[in-house]
Amino acid sequence: MGFDKTSNSFTKFKSGFEHYEVLDALTAAVEAGIIDSENWIAAVFEDTSLFEEFLDSLPTDGIYRLHDRWCLALQEITGDVDDEYWVGFHEAADTLRNHAEDTSQI
Repeated sequence: MGFDKTSNSFTKFKSGFEHYEVLDALTAAVEAGIIDSENWIAAVFEDTSLFEEFLDSLPTDGIYRLHDRWCLALQEITGDVDDEYWVGFHEAADTLRNHAEDTSQI
């Protein structure tokens, strides 16, 4: 599951993933230019319930922060470059969910 740089393709996540696996694969795919911000959830997850599972898997205790590459990729997907919303995983989850709702992906 994830991004294959050899074929420049993405295999959707089905289940049993860790949040960092999704973020790493998504970041590589964004950097390769193959993710469309208007339908990225369908490109990354087998169904929308897995998107919710991904958001729920993000750490919420506040001691973990987003890596710069993850942050930049998520900013590119959502078009939201306000650093205030990309400090921790909780803020990222809220911004991703709002973007998904605004673009009718969920």
